[in-house]
Amino acid sequence: MLPPAITERARRSGVLATLAILLGAVAGLADGLLAAGGALPFARLPAAASLGAVLALAGLLPALPLLVAPAWRASRALAGGVVWLACLPGVLAVGKLLYKRLPWDAADAAVALGLVAALAAGGALGAVAIGVPLRGRGGRANRALLRVAPLAALLLLPMALRLAPGSAPKGSGSGPNLLVLTIDTIRTDSFGMCGNPSARTPHTDRIARRATLYPVCVAPSPWTLPSLASLLTGSHPGEHRMLEELSGLSADVPTLAEACRDAGMRTGAIVSNPWLATGNLSRGFDTFDVAERVEPVADLSGMRICRALTKVLLRFFALDCAETLSASGMRWVHSGEGRWFLWLHYFDPHLPNWPGFPWDRLFGPPPVHVGASLTVEEIRAGSFPGGDGGRAEIARLYEGEVARTDAGIGRVWRFLEGRGELATTAIVLSGDHGEELWDHAGYGHGHAMFDEVVRVPLIIRPAKGGAPTVARGLGRIVDLAPTAAGVAEVPLPTHPAFRGNDLTSMPPATAAFGEAVLYGEEQKFLRTARWKAVLPAGATTIRLFDLHADPAEAVDLAAREAALAESLRVELLEWVARVGSAGAMAARDASDHLDPALVEQLKALGYIR
Repeated sequence: MLPPAITERARRSGVLATLAILLGAVAGLADGLLAAGGALPFARLPAAASLGAVLALAGLLPALPLLVAPAWRASRALAGGVVWLACLPGVLAVGKLLYKRLPWDAADAAVALGLVAALAAGGALGAVAIGVPLRGRGGRANRALLRVAPLAALLLLPMALRLAPGSAPKGSGSGPNLLVLTIDTIRTDSFGMCGNPSARTPHTDRIARRATLYPVCVAPSPWTLPSLASLLTGSHPGEHRMLEELSGLSADVPTLAEACRDAGMRTGAIVSNPWLATGNLSRGFDTFDVAERVEPVADLSGMRICRALTKVLLRFFALDCAETLSASGMRWVHSGEGRWFLWLHYFDPHLPNWPGFPWDRLFGPPPVHVGASLTVEEIRAGSFPGGDGGRAEIARLYEGEVARTDAGIGRVWRFLEGRGELATTAIVLSGDHGEELWDHAGYGHGHAMFDEVVRVPLIIRPAKGGAPTVARGLGRIVDLAPTAAGVAEVPLPTHPAFRGNDLTSMPPATAAFGEAVLYGEEQKFLRTARWKAVLPAGATTIRLFDLHADPAEAVDLAAREAALAESLRVELLEWVARVGSAGAMAARDASDHLDPALVEQLKALGYIR
């Protein structure tokens, strides 16, 4: 028989937990009904209610010991202070959000009223928990809550089942595993293996020591979606149709992941760029985790509660940093059995560049001018503090993010080495595009076809390693899917869209093509080992650069080399006609119901205006 005091506190705990679950479920249900203007399907409303219940109970648990403590005056005062201090950051955050959204729509007004009601309920809840007894007339409500506690607990089950780890698929068949590593916004000159003596990239350089390195690999577009779609499909942007913001992959173009899955491999992707949640690049992946989302509740992403949860977890656990991404990849490999294909896409070098200690001081003193809130638009407009000093800090912080990414890749390497799987895992490493750091008086990517934006490295390492080789030929992002399939011994689908070459068995192409800028007028380009021809929209003549004599692309030789310029212009126009990019520019195969918070995040990153 438990002492009466302990029994009384247990009852109070039950009352408090039940009330939190019920209030949370009501809040979650209301949020689900209001989500994205009622776009949340009716069948998902029970999950929305369950999410609210789980979060309410989770928020209560830290304060529960104080709230159910013996009812002496000091304990009551301390418990009340804990409750209100715990509520204050959330109140301020929600209040700031609502202030920014003035004038309010119906959903915003409902959230404001709900906030006031929640504060009132929280005060009443604390008073009930620490002051109202369970016996006598004053305890009727509490006794009623205890009776419904078992039924209230059932509200936790749907979300608990979602959050519980599921069974991992099992790979089958023989042949190597495949690890594809891509780095967002990566300049080729960021690596020691590509000739930068001050680079801090020992792990990436180590991969290259027993691999084939293509120091000149050409991206088919200067921004993420078209390039990564080409990387996964071996096709050009005009063929896979991901050319515009919020566009999606054409349904009739097969992917590398589908080929690996058809070969019996379990397939996973863990990525950290929010763009990758907008299209349908997840085709063929058993697991497709985007660091910006809480994947088990991704179908509830229209809810305000879910968006707030995602932001809290993203910042608190640094879900999009290299260390966390690598750890997630290692857990995925460890959780399953058999042959596998894993794609890890690192986002750290992308703005905002704020790598933290010690990465923020590897290449110079700690930053004193710029901070994590600096936006792409501010940097492009020159509105960053510190003048030349601020610009130098931005460049140093970018290099620090590259070093941090390299360290994350090193964790995966050591993990595979410790498991004895390096000898059975083929590795391909590349990027989606580069980054201009005022090379041509500009900043960022998506706006130009200069090499600092469309040139990335490419490393191809067979499962058992190979002789270190620096390829003289031209690599292309469209070659990555066929080449990755080649080193992993995976048959590619017989589809005309796979235009890329398997660089393990075919000679590299003599020319690379690109298109689909994100900002400004459209541009097309053709690049050979020596020459680059750029054709702006509406122009009848190209700009021509000799990359051997003029690697900075500063002198247009089109007038001086008129015959060559005309020949390359004709070849470029023939390519444009062949891949049909003009007709694909109207593609809209992405989801019709994108998370509003995701759209806002893309605007903050400078992708959408």
